[in-house]
Amino acid sequence: MAEIPEEIIIEILPKLPVKSLLRFKCVSKSWRSLISSKHMVKAHLKESTENKTFPHHSIVSATWGPSTCAVKSCPLYALLTERTALASPLINHPTARIIGESNISASCNGLICIMIGPYRFSLWNPATRESKDLPHFLTGVERSLFTYVRRYGFAFAEINGDYKVFALFHVHDVTCKFFIVGKVYSLNSDSWGGTMTYSNGSPSFDDTFHKLGTFASGKPHWISDKISDKNGTMSEWKIVYFDFNSETTGVVEKPSCVEKDSYNIRNLRLGVVDECLCLFCVGTNRFDIWVRNKYGAEDSWGRFLNVSYASIYCNPLLRISSLNPSLLTLLLVLPNGEVLFAYVSKFLIYNREDNRFRECCIYDFGNAYQAGVYVESLASLNST
Repeated sequence: MAEIPEEIIIEILPKLPVKSLLRFKCVSKSWRSLISSKHMVKAHLKESTENKTFPHHSIVSATWGPSTCAVKSCPLYALLTERTALASPLINHPTARIIGESNISASCNGLICIMIGPYRFSLWNPATRESKDLPHFLTGVERSLFTYVRRYGFAFAEINGDYKVFALFHVHDVTCKFFIVGKVYSLNSDSWGGTMTYSNGSPSFDDTFHKLGTFASGKPHWISDKISDKNGTMSEWKIVYFDFNSETTGVVEKPSCVEKDSYNIRNLRLGVVDECLCLFCVGTNRFDIWVRNKYGAEDSWGRFLNVSYASIYCNPLLRISSLNPSLLTLLLVLPNGEVLFAYVSKFLIYNREDNRFRECCIYDFGNAYQAGVYVESLASLNST
């Protein structure tokens, strides 16, 4: 049989699942070299990301028991096309080695950053089953002064082709005065960089709703605020980010609409719509999603969704007696314009044309509230 031209092979391989490509590494040394190359990793990720039938996407979440952690996965195309999709366990995940809660929802280019317990981090590629424990980020800091990780983010720094983790944590001095320091881990060097100290008034000083940053436009973002009174009233809230290229913090301009409308400011949450940062706002009779369309432009936020509660509660096809919008998590905008949400242990699809939700099910999935969309890739955890 005649050999297949190399240019045809290079065109076909990026369309295949990672599992098949890992087997094909055994065909020959040249195939192993080709499949392991940076060009193939990038081409496969591009093909997987841009294929809107989602053959390489999955919904992933973790469920904790008394002494174990189970990570469940379900193909996204099955969730969207089948009456009841079936979840399956992912094996060889770093959380299987520990007892206690972990967060697996920080995903970038097929790699997942896992925070295990109060101060440990691991990187994991579920498709290749590679995992890597990060060095302890308190190197150079007196551990007796450490309190807890305040926030963290995971991203790919385009400027030098490096995966990085940003960890911000509380420490206190001998006088029990608290201050905040940050460090950045580089996969290329397999080490944490120097310590950055943040003082009062800096973008990273204030309190935050969530430890894990929302990754959009190449940066992790958080909602940060100051509590102004004993009743927990929120004041001076802002959206902060960490730029992995320059390793600096910054502030995103808030949408003026949020200040004007009657939203519950305490329930503001960040999300992602087509790689753009979005703000989830809960009001008294509706919830809105605002999307930031352009960085650097004044008030470039536009309304993406406006959903009245009447449309939710009056929908006979929705098997939920009442729905708390503050528990909705936006997962993905589908090619037809519908929006996929996670809600506690369920998944809901919102049709923007008829202003209605419908429910889709994954059997034996567990907790959907912390679910995330994962796209498989060939990305390696070997530092270069």
